Amino acid sequence: SDLPGFITNIVSFVTIFTIHFFYKRISISNLTDYVTGYGNRRSYVQDIENNLFSRKSFTIACIEVEEFKHINDIYGIKSGDYLLKKIAERISSILEKNDKIYRITGSTFIIFFAPGHSPEERLQTIIKSETIIIPSETNSTKTDNTCNVTLRAGIVYSNPPYNSNITPTSILNQAETALFATRKNTENKICIYNETMQNDEIKQREAEYLIKEALDKNYFYQVYQPQYTTSEKKLRGFETLIRCAMPDGSIISP
Repeated sequence: SDLPGFITNIVSFVTIFTIHFFYKRISISNLTDYVTGYGNRRSYVQDIENNLFSRKSFTIACIEVEEFKHINDIYGIKSGDYLLKKIAERISSILEKNDKIYRITGSTFIIFFAPGHSPEERLQTIIKSETIIIPSETNSTKTDNTCNVTLRAGIVYSNPPYNSNITPTSILNQAETALFATRKNTENKICIYNETMQNDEIKQREAEYLIKEALDKNYFYQVYQPQYTTSEKKLRGFETLIRCAMPDGSIISP
């Protein structure tokens, strides 16, 4: 008489287990980069939000692969994916127990360093040129090819107290700003973020937008600067200059 109830319980248990397994797979898939198998941007946001909420210190490094688009264009998308996997493995080799790696977009990775030793020394071991062989089955040329891959890194140290302006996105922007600074310096492949960089980048963007507006609305004007020879006290010539004046009359610094 108990057999029907027992079978019903078994079926219910199997059904619940199947549904749980299904949703678990969906959750893992939503947080995993399909190329490298590591975390994606959504996973990064979730983990950083948890650390900010817990008031924990941590370090973020934004890693970029130099000339990745060039490699992708020459050898094809499959070769690009192969390189990303190899680079992810190279990055993961320096991670410790509570560190994590995420692929944010394209050839940009983020490393989450848990509190502990400074990660700069560990980053130095991977921020160097390395030759990677692209097997024939993954590239459009149908032959094994070699390419030199170099990484760059921008670092952000985050420490409490945190305010509402500190978000996963703002921290990522800071790391990308530090990364941008390494592009200006061919020798320094690692750069640590500071507020001066942010101000410089804001000024740079403002200047770029201003130039477009000035060209469109004719804010530029020409001036001549006289040049003298001091020994003879004579006019030697003129230097032609372009200046920019706003509609309110203010002059923009060169």
